[in-house]
Amino acid sequence: MASTQPEAEDLVPRYLAGQLTPAESEAFERALSERAELRDQTEQALKLKEGLARLRERGELDALLRAPARPRWLPYAAAAAVAMISLATLAWLYLPRSASSLLALSPQQLASGERPPPVVASYVLARMRGTAPVTELGRAGVVELRVLPSMLSSAVSYRAQIRTGDGTGRGRVVGEVDAGRAAADGYVTLYLDAAQLPPGDYEVSLSPSAAGPDAQADRFPLRLR
Repeated sequence: MASTQPEAEDLVPRYLAGQLTPAESEAFERALSERAELRDQTEQALKLKEGLARLRERGELDALLRAPARPRWLPYAAAAAVAMISLATLAWLYLPRSASSLLALSPQQLASGERPPPVVASYVLARMRGTAPVTELGRAGVVELRVLPSMLSSAVSYRAQIRTGDGTGRGRVVGEVDAGRAAADGYVTLYLDAAQLPPGDYEVSLSPSAAGPDAQADRFPLRLR
């Protein structure tokens, strides 16, 4: 594997989250077969992932992340803070998130309070010829995505997903929503809370809701700066 040892270890959470390209995954798996310490680290990360999932299922994870530390235990509180940050990061990587927390049909559905968040930008996603171009997004907040499906039919209902982008359409799904039918102008309008996503490559897909899992979907690559 061409990367150095620290770089290889940094790939562990990305590998477990399905965020590596096929070439990176192959190189990482080759390194796993050659390095016992990397196998141990990966196994420990898997155990932590399983523990986080069990806490989430029992409804205990949110309370753990919000638990206050007493001032008289400051050294322990500092250590606990580091652990909480690690737990929160791994929880984002490994645990399923609700679709409405990232992708929705209106800004109101993304609101954490009474007021909907402002829409900071609007983008049109359409396939011109062949593969759609990469759309560059900022991470300032909620963006509007006006998606033009290739199957232009007022009778078709769509399902939209956003996933980590690996160029294959098989990245990890981080948000999804039943998008309904296209509007009179032919577009399906979605709202994405880009501020909740780390920088990187993603992909929005739009597919008929009634189609099977192997149905062809329209895929639009995004890049968050």
